[in-house]
Formats: sequence, C-alpha cells, structure tokens
Amino acid sequence: PWYQAQVGLPDPKGMLASVLAVSPSEPGVFYAANNLGVFRSTNNGSTWEESKIPWPDGFTLGRVNDLVVSPE
Repeated sequence: PWYQAQVGLPDPKGMLASVLAVSPSEPGVFYAANNLGVFRSTNNGSTWEESKIPWPDGFTLGRVNDLVVSPE
C-alpha cells in the first residue's frame, strides 16, 4: 500500500516533485532527488536522510528529471 512518508525530508512548501530510484544491490534502499536536495532511505522509504553532496559553488538544483544510482 502507498502512504505519505516524509520524515527527514524538508518542508514540502516550495518542493517540486521528487524523482525516485532504487539500487538492486541495496534491498530496501531508496533515493529521492528534488529541487531541495538528494535524500536516501534505508528502510523502504519510512524515513529519509539528506545526502551531503559537494555541489560546485553557485550550483542550485532545479527540476530533477532523472536519478541514476551507481554502485561504488
């Protein structure tokens, strides 16, 4: 079943729709990206943590159209 899960995500005011991705090598792990950041959930989307990405100076996120998860 679907339910709204936003624990750990920023306030939805001003947030554009998130793009979701999964990694086959990480069961139960989801990734979400939107104009406010990139987030990771390790419990099937119940809670989220922001991924600290060192964006270049002056870079701002806009509408996210796609998200790819690459194994390290």
